[in-house]
Amino acid sequence: MNYPSTWSVNETDITPEDRVNLIAEFVSPFETYNDTHIEYVQINRDDGIFYEADLNEYLDEAINTYKDIANNFTLIESSTSDALSGQPAYSLTFTEVLNREDCQEPITLKNFETGI
Repeated sequence: MNYPSTWSVNETDITPEDRVNLIAEFVSPFETYNDTHIEYVQINRDDGIFYEADLNEYLDEAINTYKDIANNFTLIESSTSDALSGQPAYSLTFTEVLNREDCQEPITLKNFETGI
């Protein structure tokens, strides 16, 4: 996969015991001295579905999981009519709010996920 030369790549899964296996993570550098957030792209393989799930079922499971684990989860858009590398794919866009430990204003993150 091509990525900007200033980005780093990590191929070490720090939680190998969970159902989602990290294949690679591409991480941007901080853009300025005051930048406290990094952008990243992850490629993962989910080994947790032990039945033949169609894209709608998988997308529903993903949405329900994020509702349970993300703070102030807000669904923006979801679809099962996408394609990725010529394969039927789902996409999911949502926001979540991260509370900062330093008592500063919470951060709203926008997430995009796609999969086959």
